[in-house]
Amino acid sequence: EKAPEVWHWHAGGHAGIEGLPEFRAEVEHRAAMREQSRWHILPWALYSADGELVLHEDQLGGVLLAFEGGRWVWPGIREGVERSV
Repeated sequence: EKAPEVWHWHAGGHAGIEGLPEFRAEVEHRAAMREQSRWHILPWALYSADGELVLHEDQLGGVLLAFEGGRWVWPGIREGVERSV
């Protein structure tokens, strides 16, 4: 099995990437994302692991999650719920 690719990037640019638009373009390229017509209404979005929408270059760090639907939705459960699996 192939190990997942880890992409090291730091604020200030990496390999010709100087800002958020270039970073988004690189994500689309690396993930082989094909442009969707719905992106004109609801573009895909990047979120931090804390659920913050990434809007600025200085937020590009740590684990980032890409949502094709453009929205982060926390699970609809109350705090403290336990489930046996």
